[in-house]
Amino acid sequence: MKNAPFPFAGAESTLQEEGLTAVMLRFCNTFHRSAGVLGVSLLLLACELTLCAEPADEPDLTDQIAGYVESLSSDALAERTAAERALLEIGPPLLDLLPPPDLIDDPAARDALGRIRQQIEIEAAEESIGATHVTLAGEYSLAEIAAEISRQTGNTVVVDRLPQDVPAQVVDVQFDETPFWECVAELTATTELSWSIDGDAHALVLIDPGPDDSAPIAAATRGAFRVELESVAPKRSTLRAQMRIVAEPRLRPLFLSVTDADFSASAGHRELSLFNPNAHTELPMTSREPVEFAVIFSAGNEQSGGATMSIDGRVTIHTAALPREVRFRDLTAETRVARRRGGVTVTLTRSRFGTTNAGDRTGRFRLTVAYDTGGPAFESHRTWIYHNEVYLEALDGTRIAVNDGFDTTAQADGGVGLEYRFKELPDVPPQEWELVYIASTLLIDVPVEFQFESEAPSAEKTE
Repeated sequence: MKNAPFPFAGAESTLQEEGLTAVMLRFCNTFHRSAGVLGVSLLLLACELTLCAEPADEPDLTDQIAGYVESLSSDALAERTAAERALLEIGPPLLDLLPPPDLIDDPAARDALGRIRQQIEIEAAEESIGATHVTLAGEYSLAEIAAEISRQTGNTVVVDRLPQDVPAQVVDVQFDETPFWECVAELTATTELSWSIDGDAHALVLIDPGPDDSAPIAAATRGAFRVELESVAPKRSTLRAQMRIVAEPRLRPLFLSVTDADFSASAGHRELSLFNPNAHTELPMTSREPVEFAVIFSAGNEQSGGATMSIDGRVTIHTAALPREVRFRDLTAETRVARRRGGVTVTLTRSRFGTTNAGDRTGRFRLTVAYDTGGPAFESHRTWIYHNEVYLEALDGTRIAVNDGFDTTAQADGGVGLEYRFKELPDVPPQEWELVYIASTLLIDVPVEFQFESEAPSAEKTE
């Protein structure tokens, strides 16, 4: 792309940093002010003829987007409304093609694009954190079932830690658009197995149950999350409800927010009050493993043993959604290159290749990662950013993950600066490497509501 001819002075460096659509729209704005619609049409034709390296279908979509963006500045309300609706209908593919706000001169068009981007991001994020489903019917080996669940949901299910003969065990399953967690519950009940989460592998691992394993009192699946009631324990005049929550392993939950005032409980026909209605807890979830939390209710002196106890609750999970690939080419260039994906901007500020005295090929790359969402909660749990996937990829597909560590070069509200180090690189020319950063493009709060019913513990057990 860098060497592609471009009919405007200085456009090559601008194209590298901002992307095709952003550059075209910048010049569209200029032409619109000076030459009107004819200028825009001539510009789009010139870009289509000269930028032959772009995918064949992108010019058509780019033409449409440029036209819709121009219509957002129209004096006619009907035209502006139709353009905004048309851009929304493009959906998630639009996110990588919209220009940055500072390239749009008209305030009304700039505000409209902000609304459009936000709505598409939220819809795409909500879709990405929804429950996945499995359709599979018949008799298959446990290994085959695990592989099919993994394929259909994107949640890796591992069976290789079971005794050697267990993965070959044949199981009859009848999954019909069954949510992931319900599949896991049915499968483990049928095979009398248990499961755990391997946070490093982002996988659910089927295992033999241990001597201390016990089924939860109750469980609820809400979207991509499973909530379990582990115990209700009396102590003096209180009842402590111990719960745990876990996300589908493909997701990246950051932290759990529990506000006791969002819970209520009853035993029989009697409402139970909260022991501390002002209590609020935040717990990290970056390991992806189940997180335990508790809510304490005041039981009073009245007998509740044997009565049906109902617990209603809601928690919030701050989640990094929509992982997107951010790719930097031409790592020998000296210019800063920024890439925006959703609500995050990743900037490559410096890249260096070198060779040690022993002949070891090395690479050092400095990035800044800035999220639109900052604030105290972000700052308290920002360590997840340090675990984003980063790797070098050669033209032949060879991938080298960060293998010599990283340093934090800066910290600010909503972002960080990082330097990643690589060593023992293959004998590949620097210009044939690309740096790839996988960024979750939107940070969202996911409310999870649930209800449990169990038998209230007897007062005689009170300590």
